[in-house]
Amino acid sequence: MTEREKKDMGLWYDANYNSDLLMERDYAEELCFEINRTSLRDGQRIREYLKKLLAEFGADSVILPPFNVDYGYNCHIGNHTFINHYAYLMDCALITIGKYCFIGPHCGMYTAIHPMAVDDRN
Repeated sequence: MTEREKKDMGLWYDANYNSDLLMERDYAEELCFEINRTSLRDGQRIREYLKKLLAEFGADSVILPPFNVDYGYNCHIGNHTFINHYAYLMDCALITIGKYCFIGPHCGMYTAIHPMAVDDRN
Protein backbone atom coordinates (compact mmCIF):
# COMPACT_ATOMS: atom_id res chain seq x y z
CA MET A 1 0.00 0.00 0.00
CA THR A 2 1.38 3.43 -0.92
CA GLU A 3 1.75 6.28 1.54
CA ARG A 4 -0.94 8.18 -0.40
CA GLU A 5 -3.35 5.25 -0.06
CA LYS A 6 -2.64 5.09 3.67
CA LYS A 7 -3.26 8.85 3.96
CA ASP A 8 -6.53 8.63 2.06
CA MET A 9 -7.68 5.78 4.33
CA GLY A 10 -6.90 7.74 7.50
CA LEU A 11 -4.03 5.43 8.48
CA TRP A 12 -0.58 6.43 9.75
CA TYR A 13 1.55 7.38 6.77
CA ASP A 14 4.90 9.01 6.11
CA ALA A 15 4.59 12.11 3.96
CA ASN A 16 8.21 13.20 4.33
CA TYR A 17 9.90 10.55 2.20
CA ASN A 18 7.23 9.89 -0.42
CA SER A 19 8.04 11.59 -3.71
CA ASP A 20 4.41 11.85 -4.85
CA LEU A 21 3.22 13.48 -1.63
CA LEU A 22 6.25 15.78 -1.58
CA MET A 23 5.48 16.86 -5.15
CA GLU A 24 1.84 17.54 -4.27
CA ARG A 25 2.86 19.65 -1.26
CA ASP A 26 5.45 21.52 -3.33
CA TYR A 27 2.76 22.35 -5.92
CA ALA A 28 0.45 23.66 -3.19
CA GLU A 29 3.28 25.64 -1.62
CA GLU A 30 4.09 27.31 -4.95
CA LEU A 31 0.46 28.33 -5.46
CA CYS A 32 0.26 29.63 -1.87
CA PHE A 33 3.44 31.62 -2.51
CA GLU A 34 1.84 33.20 -5.59
CA ILE A 35 -1.36 33.98 -3.67
CA ASN A 36 0.58 35.52 -0.80
CA ARG A 37 2.71 37.77 -3.00
CA THR A 38 -0.16 39.03 -5.13
CA SER A 39 -1.56 42.46 -4.32
CA LEU A 40 -5.01 42.49 -2.77
CA ARG A 41 -5.92 44.93 -5.54
CA ASP A 42 -5.59 42.01 -7.94
CA GLY A 43 -8.39 39.96 -6.41
CA GLN A 44 -9.15 38.22 -9.70
CA ARG A 45 -5.63 36.77 -9.90
CA ILE A 46 -5.84 35.57 -6.28
CA ARG A 47 -9.18 33.95 -7.07
CA GLU A 48 -7.67 32.17 -10.10
CA TYR A 49 -4.86 30.76 -7.95
CA LEU A 50 -7.36 29.62 -5.31
CA LYS A 51 -9.45 27.85 -7.94
CA LYS A 52 -6.32 25.96 -9.08
CA LEU A 53 -5.29 25.16 -5.51
CA LEU A 54 -8.53 24.14 -3.81
CA ALA A 55 -10.93 21.32 -4.62
CA GLU A 56 -13.79 23.80 -4.39
CA PHE A 57 -13.80 27.57 -4.02
CA GLY A 58 -17.33 28.94 -3.93
CA ALA A 59 -18.82 31.87 -5.77
CA ASP A 60 -18.29 35.23 -4.08
CA SER A 61 -15.95 33.69 -1.50
CA VAL A 62 -12.87 35.56 -0.31
CA ILE A 63 -9.65 34.38 1.30
CA LEU A 64 -7.28 37.13 2.38
CA PRO A 65 -3.57 36.37 2.20
CA PRO A 66 -1.40 35.17 3.66
CA PHE A 67 -3.01 31.76 3.29
CA ASN A 68 -1.44 28.29 3.43
CA VAL A 69 -2.48 24.68 2.93
CA ASP A 70 -0.62 21.39 2.79
CA TYR A 71 -2.26 19.97 -0.34
CA GLY A 72 -5.26 22.13 -1.23
CA TYR A 73 -7.15 19.36 -2.99
CA ASN A 74 -8.80 18.34 0.29
CA CYS A 75 -10.28 21.83 0.89
CA HIS A 76 -13.87 22.65 -0.04
CA ILE A 77 -14.98 26.25 0.53
CA GLY A 78 -18.65 27.07 0.02
CA ASN A 79 -20.25 30.09 -1.60
CA HIS A 80 -20.16 33.53 0.03
CA THR A 81 -17.54 32.53 2.63
CA PHE A 82 -14.95 34.92 4.01
CA ILE A 83 -11.63 33.76 5.49
CA ASN A 84 -9.48 36.46 7.04
CA HIS A 85 -5.67 36.82 6.97
CA TYR A 86 -3.21 34.13 8.13
CA ALA A 87 -5.41 31.06 7.73
CA TYR A 88 -3.70 27.68 7.62
CA LEU A 89 -5.64 24.62 6.53
CA MET A 90 -3.60 21.47 7.22
CA ASP A 91 -5.60 19.40 4.77
CA CYS A 92 -4.08 15.94 5.05
CA ALA A 93 -7.75 14.91 5.19
CA LEU A 94 -10.95 16.57 4.04
CA ILE A 95 -11.76 20.08 5.26
CA THR A 96 -15.19 21.40 4.34
CA ILE A 97 -16.23 24.96 5.11
CA GLY A 98 -19.83 25.64 4.20
CA LYS A 99 -21.50 28.62 2.63
CA TYR A 100 -21.92 32.01 4.31
CA CYS A 101 -19.14 31.29 6.83
CA PHE A 102 -17.04 34.07 8.34
CA ILE A 103 -13.67 32.99 9.71
CA GLY A 104 -11.45 35.34 11.68
CA PRO A 105 -7.71 35.95 11.37
CA HIS A 106 -5.05 33.43 12.37
CA CYS A 107 -7.41 30.49 12.01
CA GLY A 108 -5.87 27.03 11.86
CA MET A 109 -7.67 23.83 10.91
CA TYR A 110 -5.60 20.72 11.47
CA THR A 111 -6.45 17.23 10.24
CA ALA A 112 -3.16 15.57 11.12
CA ILE A 113 -1.58 14.37 14.32
CA HIS A 114 1.73 12.72 15.09
CA PRO A 115 1.91 9.36 16.87
CA MET A 116 1.88 9.78 20.64
CA ALA A 117 3.73 6.57 21.50
CA VAL A 118 7.49 7.08 21.25
CA ASP A 119 8.06 3.77 19.42
CA ASP A 120 5.49 4.65 16.75
CA ARG A 121 6.87 8.20 16.47
CA ASN A 122 10.44 7.05 15.99
